[in-house]
Amino acid sequence: MLRNGQEGIVKVRIEPGLTLAYIYSTPPYVYYPSDANGVSSGSYGTFGGSFSLSAPDREMGDIPRVTSAPSASGSTGAAFSYRVTASMSPQFYGATGLPEGLTIDSTSGVISGTPKVSGSFPVQLLASNNAGESNATLSLKVAGPVVSSATPTALSLVGPSTIQSGGRSSIVVSARYSDNSIRVVAPSWISSDRVAATVGADNVLAAGTVLVNTPVTLTASWTENGATVQASLKVTVVNSVSALSGLKLSGVSKTQPGGKIRLATTALYADGSTRSVAPTAYTLSDNTLGSVNSKGELTVASTNQARAVDVMVSYTEGGISKSASLTVSIVPGEIALLRLSLVGTRGAIGSGRTMNLGAEAIYADESRKVVTPVWSAKGDCSISPEGLFTAKTVILNTTCALTATYTESATTVTAQYLVVIEGFPLPTPIQADVEARGTWESYGLSIWVSPQAPSSFSGLEGSSLVARGSVKPLTSGRPVYKLYVAAAVPAGPLLPVSSVFFLDRSKAWQRTLGFPLAEYLSGVANDSFQLIDLFDQLDSTLISGTKIYVGYGITDEEMIQSGRFRLVYQIQ
Repeated sequence: MLRNGQEGIVKVRIEPGLTLAYIYSTPPYVYYPSDANGVSSGSYGTFGGSFSLSAPDREMGDIPRVTSAPSASGSTGAAFSYRVTASMSPQFYGATGLPEGLTIDSTSGVISGTPKVSGSFPVQLLASNNAGESNATLSLKVAGPVVSSATPTALSLVGPSTIQSGGRSSIVVSARYSDNSIRVVAPSWISSDRVAATVGADNVLAAGTVLVNTPVTLTASWTENGATVQASLKVTVVNSVSALSGLKLSGVSKTQPGGKIRLATTALYADGSTRSVAPTAYTLSDNTLGSVNSKGELTVASTNQARAVDVMVSYTEGGISKSASLTVSIVPGEIALLRLSLVGTRGAIGSGRTMNLGAEAIYADESRKVVTPVWSAKGDCSISPEGLFTAKTVILNTTCALTATYTESATTVTAQYLVVIEGFPLPTPIQADVEARGTWESYGLSIWVSPQAPSSFSGLEGSSLVARGSVKPLTSGRPVYKLYVAAAVPAGPLLPVSSVFFLDRSKAWQRTLGFPLAEYLSGVANDSFQLIDLFDQLDSTLISGTKIYVGYGITDEEMIQSGRFRLVYQIQ
């Protein structure tokens, strides 16, 4: 229950036969479990006031209370940062009503970015833990662009001194100016050891996997009005595993009937770092209201009434088990259609083979729905109205371009997908589902990757593809594989010569000239799905012919020696 003097939202489920009363006067008015104020038996509702509940089913525990400042200010075009703080160790932070350009880190509670619009914004803040959730209002005022001749005189970095292998943590960067003002900024970063640690444009430190404790110097540079300031942060990436301290389940909290949303599970550790993990299990409060697949996608039931379903996850590491939950409201109503997404089980297929392709409509509330579009194909292939793709028999590799169009409520959206037809396909140890969004001129590409166990596939002439080389897995209680993502970009409008880029832990593409290669993710388990967002709303004609490869291994050299990599997609 809320402590004396605490304010917040308490979520109560009214079971059949119970009554809810609010107390404003004597005698109190009693609302029976019908539809009064949206409260009914077996469902959720809200009502303001002071409540008493007969026969509550359990103690709710201590609910967080937002304690951060109730107001903040910023300027368009200038970096902004505000940290939401709350009591009772929240596991999740949220904010609604933020101006364009600002986002909240749901783990740290830091609202950051660069506001693009000015005005006054009543932002609703949310803090939650396993006991419940509470909210507060932040009065945010964003002024017009600040025109200042002040120059930066010093740079300050606040971040961890140690971080576990594979962990992530935020760094707060602020610059002091000649007029004594202080602003949060987003500098450029240089790492003394990119294999051990890097920092992205969002100022998030991402640690790699190390075999021994590895010190790294991270140097930030910020230039404004012709002046440059620098500062360094020394961090040690430790090879010991930090204790699991919490779990966070995130995703949109409202969707339309029949909609699909993506869930993300993040483990929280005693050293303050976080890691994306695959939960041990998903559980729903009502299995008739939805299901969760192996990719962590929740598909809710089609219903003409407003309902709510609780999604619970559990995760165990080092003998410690944690759980988290997310309440998803199913709200009927028309949602604006934004884009069309095409999903295939691969981007390259053998000569004469078949595969199924699906289409999903993407809506303004970030939910998705499986839809049936109108298909067309150009090349050595065919596709049925149901999405069954058939490759013609070829000897040399060729491509087939697919286009799908879908119309709903007078809105038409289109998406395109390219399939490479291989004359002599090689066996692959990686399952890679490709998701393509939009048309070539405004293209989005994501890949669901699942490394397969060595015993589940074979190499050439039936030989087993197993770990080779001098590096062997360590017994650490965690998966040991690293995931690598490469793009082979041909010479063209952007590059004078062909080049190979790797997507690193900070989601930045870096050109490589040799080993060690930058990994995208470490601690990857066999048969687990990993979502890789490559780019979105990109004019892909600028990188036409680019080939995307994905591989995994204990190290980069072991990956190549073991043959665990494959072509997953080619851009038109």
